[in-house]
Amino acid sequence: MFKKALVIFVLLLGLPSCIGIMVILSNGNFQGSDPEVWNQHATESYNQGNYAEAARFYNKRAFYFWENNKLDEAADSFISSVKANEKIGNQNAVMHIYNNLGQIYFDKGLYERSEDYFLQNLAISREQDRRHNIASGLINIANVRNELGDYDAAIDALQEAEAIAREVNDMTLLRNSYAMLAQAHERIGEDSKSKGYFDLYYALERKLQEEQMQRSQKEAKQRISHAETKAKRAETEKELTREELGESEKTLQITRQTLDEVEEVSRERQLQINLLNKEKQLQDEQLKRQQAVRNGLIIFGILLAIVAALILHNYLQKKKANRLLSKSNQEISEQNDEIAKKNKELQKTYFQIKKQNKNISASIAYAQRIQQAMLSNDQNLKKHLPESFIYYKPRDIVSGDFYWFSEVELTDLNSSKKTGKGLVIACVDCTGHGVPGAFMSMIGINLLENITSKGVETAGKILEELHTSIRKSLRQHKNDNRDGMELSVCVIREEQKVLEYAGAKSPLFYINNDGSHFIKGDPAPIGGIQPEPKREFTNHRINVISPTTFYLFTDGYADQFGGPNGYKFSTRKLRNLLMENSIDRLDQQKDVLDKNFISWKNKKHKQLDDVLVMGFTI
Repeated sequence: MFKKALVIFVLLLGLPSCIGIMVILSNGNFQGSDPEVWNQHATESYNQGNYAEAARFYNKRAFYFWENNKLDEAADSFISSVKANEKIGNQNAVMHIYNNLGQIYFDKGLYERSEDYFLQNLAISREQDRRHNIASGLINIANVRNELGDYDAAIDALQEAEAIAREVNDMTLLRNSYAMLAQAHERIGEDSKSKGYFDLYYALERKLQEEQMQRSQKEAKQRISHAETKAKRAETEKELTREELGESEKTLQITRQTLDEVEEVSRERQLQINLLNKEKQLQDEQLKRQQAVRNGLIIFGILLAIVAALILHNYLQKKKANRLLSKSNQEISEQNDEIAKKNKELQKTYFQIKKQNKNISASIAYAQRIQQAMLSNDQNLKKHLPESFIYYKPRDIVSGDFYWFSEVELTDLNSSKKTGKGLVIACVDCTGHGVPGAFMSMIGINLLENITSKGVETAGKILEELHTSIRKSLRQHKNDNRDGMELSVCVIREEQKVLEYAGAKSPLFYINNDGSHFIKGDPAPIGGIQPEPKREFTNHRINVISPTTFYLFTDGYADQFGGPNGYKFSTRKLRNLLMENSIDRLDQQKDVLDKNFISWKNKKHKQLDDVLVMGFTI
């Protein structure tokens, strides 16, 4: 549901700046968690002229109260921090604190005061020429203008924020500007411009997601490439070691051949010496023989030393090669073990995810059966209203939209006398869809049963009791939970020929002999923030003096994009479609709604939200 997504998105715009200032201004570590002790330290530091220390304690106290939803105390502490920071000329801190004060008063629903602080934040940002802060400040101001209904001022601020975002090339700020521009143009009825900005927002959001995915894929590929390179390097070193061993064996073989040749030469020389000795027998025959033997021993020793040196060298080289080969084999083995371990872990993770997906799917399917059991069907409605239909089309397996009706005992509108049984019908759109929306629908069904069983029978009072019960059930007065619902409630008083209607941001459309009539619901939803002392809803009474067909619907049908130009279907087109087919039986009208929805959505667009349309004739 695009409207809901935009609202949630806009409300979260101020969060990053709040977190940032928390880091900047609350970087001191203080013992204990007593805000009054911090206030005492801050006051003493301020009186002693230590304004920086005083600002730290005031900030610590402010964030403590803010986190505990004590907004008035948080605002007072931030204002004291502003005074301390102004003493030391820390305009950067003052700028961020003004942003925090704007967020606090926005949460309190005091939009004009919130805007004053956002404007002061923007003034300092412009003075310091902080382009990113200027754009963020303009978006915050536009958010306030939207809440005050001044959409033209909001659009002006957002267009300046968009221009700055383009200038500083900040895709996140640009995406935020597009989202809010789409919302603002939609609220003033400029559907074409709203669609254009939504397309820009959607394209930019998808681009940011794709870039994030590409970065993740690139990192994964780099890790895989590193592992493969390491494995290839180890294999290459292994091959080089094998080649070195081959060369060493060749060298050893050549050395052995050389030794044989040397020995052969040595034998030939010995023969020559012997011949010479025989020829020279006249002089020192014995001495020459000894000299020949000595020379032979010297030569043999030299050759033997050379051979020994070669053998030793080859042995050391072979030992080194074997050591390198062993080390490489060990590294390869470890890498293979690591890869096997990783593969095993990946396989285990895969099966775990597969099992979890199976369990989640089974749980959601079971939740669907529970939800369908709690929701009645059109046949039960037809027992009370023969001419009726329920067109119900969840976006996911389970739905955040639901319908409810119950037979109740009614009293006379002008007295306390019982007038017999009547029928209460509700058409409800909860916050979110899928599983979160289904949880809200279960809460809504139970609360409606409890409220009507206590005897609350006026449409407006039913909404008021439901609002109070939702806030109490979700403890919204103690936390920042803003979940709730938009719905229409009708009470049919057949004896008095009257239908009562009350709506929380959800309309009633009906057709009788006088033509068509459209009643808007009150602008406040059920649940969420309640700035007013008590939330009340208007109770409309419609006298049924001729056959009248009533229609209740959530915003899923009207907000669906489609058609030849990809626009929203719109509430106006839905009312025209119901008018065009109002003379047909209600079962036929339901078929027309279904065929038109499928045709409008076509294969180019996904269903954006849960769809619920109800019709009945009195």
